[in-house]
Amino acid sequence: MDGRTRVDRIASVLGHLDADVVALQEVWGAGPEEDGQAAALGAALGMGWMMDSVRLLRGKSYGNAILSRLPIASTDRC
Repeated sequence: MDGRTRVDRIASVLGHLDADVVALQEVWGAGPEEDGQAAALGAALGMGWMMDSVRLLRGKSYGNAILSRLPIASTDRC
């Protein structure tokens, strides 16, 4: 890896933006032994999150995620 996929680095960059809503592509989801990037980023930034897997990659969900400081009331897949 090029070091640009580390959750701590991504959280630092996103934290400086001070955004209320962030949309992310190419996010690793939960696997058998970890919560995944979306959950870790949400926890690090104090944001709620939703993820939609577009495929399985190496046994983990992989897709798009939304991080939000606002409540996420519902989601729809388009």
